[in-house]
Amino acid sequence: MIMPVLLLCYLAVASVMDIKSRKVKNIWILYGLLSGLLISFMDSGLTGQGICTLQMGSPGFVFSLLGIMIPLPMLFFFRWRLIGAGDIKLLMVIGCFLGVYGALEVYLISLFCAGAMAVISVILNIRKILGTPMVLRGLKIPLAPAMAMGVAIYAGRIGIAGGI
Repeated sequence: MIMPVLLLCYLAVASVMDIKSRKVKNIWILYGLLSGLLISFMDSGLTGQGICTLQMGSPGFVFSLLGIMIPLPMLFFFRWRLIGAGDIKLLMVIGCFLGVYGALEVYLISLFCAGAMAVISVILNIRKILGTPMVLRGLKIPLAPAMAMGVAIYAGRIGIAGGI
C-alpha cells in the first residue's frame, strides 16, 4: 500500500508543475523513475511477490521495468499532439511504481478523470466557446492532476480491498 501513497505524493508535486507551467521537469521525472525502481527492488527484490499479487506490495524490479514500457505505444498520440511528452513520461513513472497491472488500471481511471475535467472545462468556458468557432481545438488540459486522481482512486480501491 505504500507505493500508491508515495506515488500520489510525487504526482501532487508534478500536478502543481503541470498546472503552473504546463511542463513537468525532466529531473523530476528522473527522480520518480529512480526512486520507483529503487523502492521496488529494496521492497520486493527482482521478481516481487508474483505476477498477480501487485495489489498489496511493490511490483518488484522486473515488473517495474515492464511497467515503464507500457506507455510507449502512446508515442503515437504524441505524434498527433493529443498528449504531451511529459504526460507520457509521467505514465512511465506510474508504471515504474505500480507495475504492469496497476499501471494499466490507473491509466484507464485517469482517462475517465481527464474526460471529466474536459467536460467541466468546456462547461466553465461555454461563453468563450459560443463566441469563437473552433475553440475546442486549442483546449488543453493538464493531465498530471487526472493521473493523480487516478492513483488516488486506485489507492482507495486497493485499500478497501485489502481491508485497510
